Amino acid sequence: MEIVTAADTGYFRYLLRLVTTSHGWLNVRPVVYDLGLTGIELLALSMMGIQTRGGPRKIPRGRGYPPGYTPRALHKPLILLDYCRQSTSDIIYMDADAWIVSPFEFPIRGIGVTRVRDKVVEAYLGSPLADYRGPHHSGVLFLGHNSQRLPFLGAWAADTLSDSSPSDKKSMNKVLTNYDFTVLDEDEWNASTMFPMTKIFHAHGGQSDEQRVLCGRAGESS
Repeated sequence: MEIVTAADTGYFRYLLRLVTTSHGWLNVRPVVYDLGLTGIELLALSMMGIQTRGGPRKIPRGRGYPPGYTPRALHKPLILLDYCRQSTSDIIYMDADAWIVSPFEFPIRGIGVTRVRDKVVEAYLGSPLADYRGPHHSGVLFLGHNSQRLPFLGAWAADTLSDSSPSDKKSMNKVLTNYDFTVLDEDEWNASTMFPMTKIFHAHGGQSDEQRVLCGRAGESS
């Protein structure tokens, strides 16, 4: 089992927690794709035994992306396609602001995702972010080594790069319907509130979904 993530300098403080918890609980050192870390930060990771790789050179804004919101992150499908082409291990992708809170084994075979809560979907309704996501999260992904992994990642990358895609999340959910996948319990595998069964906690950059919706609405009116 391997863990892959990506970060820029704004997420370095979260990344350090992911590094320490993944090694402490799972004895796994994550591979970090560099999206804009400083030289000092890269040196610190190297001294911790962390392998870093160069991220995509350019992460453009999608034409359909809602105003007032961070440009869509193309790095997820691109770095995962790059890494999984070279790996035969089961892979967990985690956003840099997620971390491990208890030990576990890779939970499934094949592709695994967590479902977006109904109240979160409802919170987006009527906002400029309503078409931004789909029913499943992209911040924590389980990619078991099987024959569907590379085709899925290739299709996800291609759709995300298309002008018709409003976000990497929307593209992932669109492409996912063509493949076999398992829906895992969000409270256990991608929790934004800590529960006794939680194994992966996700801070979402310190913002709740409702806060991100409000940011989008503010951007729309400006």
